[in-house]
Amino acid sequence: MAAGVRELKRRIKVVKNTQKITRAMEMVAAAKLKVAQTKIEAAAPYTDKMQGILNNLLASSGTLEHALTEVRPTVNRILLVLLTSDRGLCGSFNANINRLAQNFIKEQGQDRVDIFAIGRRGRDFFTKRGYNVVDSETGLNPKLTFMDARQISDRIKTAFIHGGYDEVHICYAEFKNVAAQIPTHFRFLPLQPEATEEIQLNNDYIFEPEAATLFNSLIPRYVDTQVYRLLIESLTSEFAARMRAMKTATDNAKDVIRTLTIKYNKTRQAAITAELMDIVGGANALENQ
Repeated sequence: MAAGVRELKRRIKVVKNTQKITRAMEMVAAAKLKVAQTKIEAAAPYTDKMQGILNNLLASSGTLEHALTEVRPTVNRILLVLLTSDRGLCGSFNANINRLAQNFIKEQGQDRVDIFAIGRRGRDFFTKRGYNVVDSETGLNPKLTFMDARQISDRIKTAFIHGGYDEVHICYAEFKNVAAQIPTHFRFLPLQPEATEEIQLNNDYIFEPEAATLFNSLIPRYVDTQVYRLLIESLTSEFAARMRAMKTATDNAKDVIRTLTIKYNKTRQAAITAELMDIVGGANALENQ
């Protein structure tokens, strides 16, 4: 019985130590999440304004063309940019994105889709299963800068223009709020800014330099900005998922500690009762002699 008490005491100690780790990881993820959310909020006005300028350009002249907006007559090869995390302990975050990407590849045909994996979890998942991972990027800094994102964006643009790909698609986790990160897939390139009806009614603009020169200058920069936004949003979703997973683990550890403590107290009480019964039995035996 004493051995059982010691084992329960050891298990309680182990779970308490684990709880301290998960609570610390939850706090770290929460701090990183706050920084990433600030970056998203800071980048949004710039991205929206650039989108508006491109829409105005398209509304003024529907003949503007760029290599990144060229729609190919047939789609034979597709580059899928996959955004996952480098580390685990973030619930089903990576599994949901990988499943979405896998379904897309199945629909298109595995021989038509190449993968540019940003994040170790996505890279390892598809490499082990024999998919064609042509490029990868791991170890993204949580303090991601625009220049870091631009280097990745340049590789995507080069692959589309010179790599023989007809389309570039992206799979990532869209950040809605701390409780919801939605696996999302969309076509990224060729880029097709929309000339909305509202802009069509207010398209009396004079551009300097001319619209074509401005358009050719803004398109690559707009792609860089979008890649930066997607990377930041993916990191934000990862931190939110990890914070939520670690909070759940901490709460579960609390429940396990409570259950083990009750069992420990019952076992200890039973051991004390058994010892008392042995003492009483021994005393009665001495009295009867």
